[in-house]
Amino acid sequence: MAAGLNLQPQTVNGLFTLDLSNQGLTSIPEEVFGITDLEVLDVSNNKLTRIPETIGRLQKLYRLDANGNMLTSLPQAIGSLQNLQHLNVYSNNLSELPDGFEALQKLELLNVRDNNLTKLPSKIFSCLNLVTFEARNNKLSSLPPVVEKLRKLTFLCIDDNQLREVAHGVCLLSNLEVLGVGNNKLSTFPLGVEKLQKLRELYIYGNQLTEVPPGVCSLPNLEVLKFGNNKLSTSPPGVEKLQKLTDLHINDNQLTEVPSGVCSLPNLEKLSVCNNNLSTFPPGVEKLQKLRELYIYDNQLTEVPSGVCSLPNLEKLDVSNNELSTFPPGVEKLQKLRELHINDNQLTEVPSGVC
Repeated sequence: MAAGLNLQPQTVNGLFTLDLSNQGLTSIPEEVFGITDLEVLDVSNNKLTRIPETIGRLQKLYRLDANGNMLTSLPQAIGSLQNLQHLNVYSNNLSELPDGFEALQKLELLNVRDNNLTKLPSKIFSCLNLVTFEARNNKLSSLPPVVEKLRKLTFLCIDDNQLREVAHGVCLLSNLEVLGVGNNKLSTFPLGVEKLQKLRELYIYGNQLTEVPPGVCSLPNLEVLKFGNNKLSTSPPGVEKLQKLTDLHINDNQLTEVPSGVCSLPNLEKLSVCNNNLSTFPPGVEKLQKLRELYIYDNQLTEVPSGVCSLPNLEKLDVSNNELSTFPPGVEKLQKLRELHINDNQLTEVPSGVC
């Protein structure tokens, strides 16, 4: 038995579990692979450079956590673990994934974010029970079109890669609730996004889009929409239909106006339209009674939107770096306000009620 290590599994949440995380391990003790009833093995946050092929002995393994190590590859034997449902290997140095994923028919969660992957084996998309797939912060240039086979997928995150297009099959994933494709190189988005009727969160920030994908405003369950840092010059028509929206980011674009429908979103809590070319703000902001954060800095506004001082839940307001010469009265009504940024304007005095 490895000196100083407790290799006695415990029953946690009904599963036979061995926790070897945060132990400074450079290798997994060979004795571990003799515990053939093991269901959960956690070797995360160590200094492992490899997982031996003998892991194939753990045929009852339900969950493997090997994130936060220095792995450059995974053993082929991973594909023999037919009871595996959760595989976390994020934050390593993986440049490829082994063949054999098609045998993992019970796999529900696969997290390979923060590695050096340049491609994904198409056989991963034979794991038909996959519900959560996260591969952000890699070096992926494409997503295999067979992604459409993952009909149970609810969470797909491929932010921070080098994608130039999103596979059309993504729009056929009718159970998808969260889709992240931010910080890629997308200039277009496939047609059919309106089919994702269960989608709650959509992240398409940090790309090269010149328009919001048609159909986005036909997603009735959308709560979070972030398409900041693109090349949009026109705002999405029909945004007022997104009645469940709580978080809207359209910052860092080339917009000259805020969509008029924004002020008809009763559940909106965060709105960011900073760093655009806005000179006006649509009337009716006082209707956003749940708004907590409003960011409109780095624009060309000459006045603060009328009605801002009637927002009872406002906590943060940033109107810095505009062309404001006055501030509307009533700021003292904002009892929950914690941050007010008004620097880099043309104000000659502090707004009445601030002090």
